[in-house]
Order: sequence, then C-alpha cells, then structure tokens
Amino acid sequence: MKYSGLLLLMASLLSACQNNPIKLEDSAYATLPAGSTLVQQQDLTLPSNTFSLQFQNGEQLSSKDIDQYYANCELESRDRASTARTIKAGVYKITRSTRYEESTSLPVRVASNASAGFMLANASYMTKFLLSMDLQSELNPNIMRFTCSAWGEQITEDYLTLKVIRQTLNPLFSIKLPGEQ
Repeated sequence: MKYSGLLLLMASLLSACQNNPIKLEDSAYATLPAGSTLVQQQDLTLPSNTFSLQFQNGEQLSSKDIDQYYANCELESRDRASTARTIKAGVYKITRSTRYEESTSLPVRVASNASAGFMLANASYMTKFLLSMDLQSELNPNIMRFTCSAWGEQITEDYLTLKVIRQTLNPLFSIKLPGEQ
C-alpha cells in the first residue's frame, strides 16, 4: 500500500514537470523549415548605388532611421546598380535560414578628474540576435537574402521571434510556413 501511494505521488510529480511545447512562432531560436516563403506585398524601389532596403514597424526606412534595439529587417541584392530599380512584388522561396548571435562588449566611460580624463568602468555586454534567410525568386533573381535582427542584453533579451518579425514586416511582407495560407 505504501509503495502504490509513493508511485502515484512520483507519477504526479513527473507529469507536473512536463512543459507545453514552444510553438515555432514564439521561439527565439528556431529556424524556418524547408518550404517556407517570404511574400513581398508591393513593388519596392532599390535606390541607385545601394545593395539593400531596411524595414521596421511596417515601413521602409533609411538605415539611419532604424532603431537597432527593436526588430528590423534588411532585403539584400547581389549587386549594386548605377540607377534605381524596381523590386517587383512576389514570392521568394526561403532556401535556408540560419539563426546566430553577434556579441560585443561596449565600454562605459565615466568622468574621473580633469587631469586623468576618462576612465573605463564596467563594460556593457550586448548581443545582436539575427535570423538570416537565403532567398530564391525567378521574378527578382538579384535578391539573395533577407536578414532580421535586434540588439539586446545577452542574458535577458532573446526576443527576435517569428511572431515579432511578422509584426515588424506587416503590411509590406509576410512569412508563410509550409501549410499556412
């Protein structure tokens, strides 16, 4: 009798430890599966002498207007043209996606006294979270990559999820996983 009660207690404790599976859309570490697509909803203009376009909060912005601490994305061309060109709306096949991080230590300067100038204090550790997608399109063969990123604190902010990326791209782009309409 004692053993059956103990077994029941252990089974209850073990079942309480099971987590609900994390959905791909909510994972800050998941890559996109084969068969995923990037859908460009409208024609865009790539200015002369540039390789890429930047997007954040549903808008196309210049690189100087992007807030690197929030999700932002970049559409990259293979080459730089001497004149502006139109990137036609259409569907890109995502041939490969890669998640990676770039970390850096940013020194924080504090004033000491006039003769010593500045002293270095504790460093601030930051991480750039990235999701890079290699693209293929017959309509726009020069477009090769779409990369989304955001800077954050290394330990606490791993927030570059597919859900967040979709929100920052809407209504200019959408990302469709296999089987999604």
